Amino acid sequence: MPSYCNCRLKVEGSEKVLLKILKKFKTATYCFRSVVGADPRFDPSDWYDHNICCYGTQYDISAHQVNAWMKGKDVLRLSFQTTDTPPLNFIQKMCMKYGVKTTIQYWERNQGYAAEVCYDSDGIKESHVQYDYLEGAYRFNHDAFFEKEIGWILSDATKNWISRNEVVSEYGDFMTPIDQKQLIQMFDEHQLNLKREAPPFVGGYSTLKQHRINQSNKNLQKK
Repeated sequence: MPSYCNCRLKVEGSEKVLLKILKKFKTATYCFRSVVGADPRFDPSDWYDHNICCYGTQYDISAHQVNAWMKGKDVLRLSFQTTDTPPLNFIQKMCMKYGVKTTIQYWERNQGYAAEVCYDSDGIKESHVQYDYLEGAYRFNHDAFFEKEIGWILSDATKNWISRNEVVSEYGDFMTPIDQKQLIQMFDEHQLNLKREAPPFVGGYSTLKQHRINQSNKNLQKK
């Protein structure tokens, strides 16, 4: 089953060029193909290998899958999701074709990776900084981090018997002190809710477990 790679792209260039790119992302059925074209060396039936080679990801994206807007006159911002991998080959081609500079931030949960990559106007990679998934999600989409990731963190902490004193070192050593305090507070609230929801213990057994034992004994007596 495919997983989705979250992408945030910053494109820098002249207003005329950026508006041309923006229009394609706003209207195209196949955005990557519309912006940089296709490689004629590939047979149309070989679309999978074509997309991996030309764009760096399995599937092209359409206009309704993209949020795109101008930030001032010389910056274009885009956010979208791709399948499994970020479209780095597409971005290099776009830089070379239009003479724009780009910075892409991407993070993918299933494989646990994240990175920020910058390309110059010749499509040459200027920097590549890697993170694990949680740190990338925190850095690149801070506003949504505690909404989208905290549930997984608290569930994973409970499953792995992570203590209150360990939760920051395990999941939040990259956070600001304020956010670390918030993480601990949410962890405490989660643990309290679990205690409220758990059946009370009686004589070393939870009432639920004791009920099952009693029911089992009754069934044996009937036999």
